[in-house]
Amino acid sequence: LFEVHQYFDSDYSGTHDTCVQRPCQNLLKEFVDWLKTNNLKGWVGEIGSTIDSECKACVEELLDYLQENRDYVLGVTWWAAGPWWGHNAYSVEPNAEKAFPEQMAWLKPYLPGPSELTEVPVFINKKVYCKGCEVTGTGGDGSLWGWEDEKSCEIDKAGCGFDKPVEQPTDEPIEEPTGTPDEPTGETKKLQYLGVNEAGGEFGEGSLPGTYNKHYIYPNIDAINASIEQGVNVFRMGLRWERFQHELFGDLNEFDVTEYKKVVDAATANGATLIIDPHNYARYKDNLIGSEEVPIEAFADFWTKLAEIFKDNDKVWFGLVNEPHDMETDDWFKAARAAVDAIRATGAKNNILIPGNGWDGAWSWGKEAWYGEANADVALRYFSSEDENILFEVHQYFDSDYSGTHDTCVQRPCQNLLKEFVDWLKTNNLKGWVGEIGSTIDSECK
Repeated sequence: LFEVHQYFDSDYSGTHDTCVQRPCQNLLKEFVDWLKTNNLKGWVGEIGSTIDSECKACVEELLDYLQENRDYVLGVTWWAAGPWWGHNAYSVEPNAEKAFPEQMAWLKPYLPGPSELTEVPVFINKKVYCKGCEVTGTGGDGSLWGWEDEKSCEIDKAGCGFDKPVEQPTDEPIEEPTGTPDEPTGETKKLQYLGVNEAGGEFGEGSLPGTYNKHYIYPNIDAINASIEQGVNVFRMGLRWERFQHELFGDLNEFDVTEYKKVVDAATANGATLIIDPHNYARYKDNLIGSEEVPIEAFADFWTKLAEIFKDNDKVWFGLVNEPHDMETDDWFKAARAAVDAIRATGAKNNILIPGNGWDGAWSWGKEAWYGEANADVALRYFSSEDENILFEVHQYFDSDYSGTHDTCVQRPCQNLLKEFVDWLKTNNLKGWVGEIGSTIDSECK
């Protein structure tokens, strides 16, 4: 059987609350016609929606159409159920009393049975949280889950401190940040740098080292220059460690160094700053830095070789790695210290960006939360204001789980997400950098 999936929202992804693809049977017509023409059988492996009158009508249209064509499409399965999906808006997971979210009642007239039940008991799908805060897993919607009384339950992220509380807007004016000797003077008080992440070199992680222009690509110089003409003055440019160095402690790959350096040289010659970004999440071939497979010395060796190439260009900054996660915070900063020392041993005085553990979120920089010891505490074991030309890097998105994977921005006022990090910088006389922000086109996001 040939399997397809079909959702009904604006981009067919099943990540939005509304169904806009009416009449919904048209979405499957081409597939069904193809099955008929070629005397083949099909299967619809995923459909799903939120509880909404338009979505209900859409589901009914689709199921009516599939019933009419049951000789070619044998069946359909709803996304989703399961103990860690129970409170998602698409869920049809029953509760302990064998009641279901409303969507199961939509499906009831189409269920082939056998069943002696004529109605579906329905409950309002609302969250019931664990009593404690011990996390044993994560849900498909970004939720955190625990195990209590021999069953799974959802963690109250806010109550357990896994969500940064957001202060409510007030009528009080927001205090403008005060200047420092390193900031530009003048009435506008603009940031010294504002730029763009240039992706491409880190793509194709399933095909390493991969083929250039097929699995990965480095940025277009003309596009970078067009951004520079608009006033952009910094670019963070991704690469994969495994492409630059095919074997740990080995020589750097001449082709990738050359292609990458062409962009670096062009951007910096045009006045921009270029941040080198090994987009590896503190891993090499899926093994953590600091593990037996990837000793810290290998990470230091890699940065020694990169620094030797770029140290004479003061417009090149060294971003140690992208978004370390699922490791001990102390292990990460120990590796970062070794890399910084290795870079400085080459004579390089370039700025170095040091990210934090836990996906590098600004909102959780000072929280001892799901990722272990807080970055704010551990960083100070290994670094201080005596270290020259280092900046601590954070990332910050504005959607419900801070991931940058949703269309809406709900963390207003958004400056509060960075306040704890900025206060930490001030207290310890350190410098910071926000390596990633971004949003969809939306008035709240703007």
